[in-house]
Amino acid sequence: DDYSMTISLDSDITHLVLSLYHRANSKTVIGMGIETVCDDLNDMEIVRARYSGFERLGERNKMIEICKLINYIDTSSIDYLDKLTNLGVMITTNGYIIESIPIFKEVIQRDPSRDRAYNNLGLCYFDLDDKEKGLGYLHRAIDLNPNNEQALQTLSYHYYTTDLDLSIEYARRAAQNGNKPMQEWLDSRGTAWQE
Repeated sequence: DDYSMTISLDSDITHLVLSLYHRANSKTVIGMGIETVCDDLNDMEIVRARYSGFERLGERNKMIEICKLINYIDTSSIDYLDKLTNLGVMITTNGYIIESIPIFKEVIQRDPSRDRAYNNLGLCYFDLDDKEKGLGYLHRAIDLNPNNEQALQTLSYHYYTTDLDLSIEYARRAAQNGNKPMQEWLDSRGTAWQE
C-alpha cells in the first residue's frame, strides 16, 4: 500500500522507480498473478530507460528477466496458458521457486480448471516448507483431475511417515495411471496395484 501511495503521489523519479520495483517484488513474494507483477516491472523499465542512475537496479532481479520472457508469449494464442505453465516449470526447475508462484497463480486466475498449475503450486509450497498450503493445492489438483499422477505421487510421499495406508492408496492410484516409480515401489513391497 505504501508503494502504491508513493506511485500515486507523482513523486520524483527515484521514488517512482524504486516504488515500482519494490511493489513488484512484494507482489511476487505474496504470490499475486504474474501479470500485475510484470505491469509494475515493465512500467519501471520504461521510466528507468529514460533516466540514468538506475542501471544496476534490475541486474539481479530474476523477475525482470521472467517478465521479458512472458512479453514474448502471445496472450491471444490458444496455448498461452500451456506456455505460461511450461515457463513456470522451467523457472522452478532452475531453483526460482518464489518467482514461479505468480506464474502458476496467473494460470489459475485465467482458468481455474488447470490441475497442472495447482499441482505445480503445491510442489512450490512443499519446496518452501509450507506443507499445509502445498497440500491444499495438491488436493485441488486431484479434485480437478483424479488421474494427476504427479500430485498422487507427491501425496503418497508426504503421507508415507504419517499415514501409511493413505500413502499406499495414493501410490496405487498413481501406479494405475502409469506412474512407474509408484509401480516399482508397490511391487517391491509386494502390494498389488493393478485393478
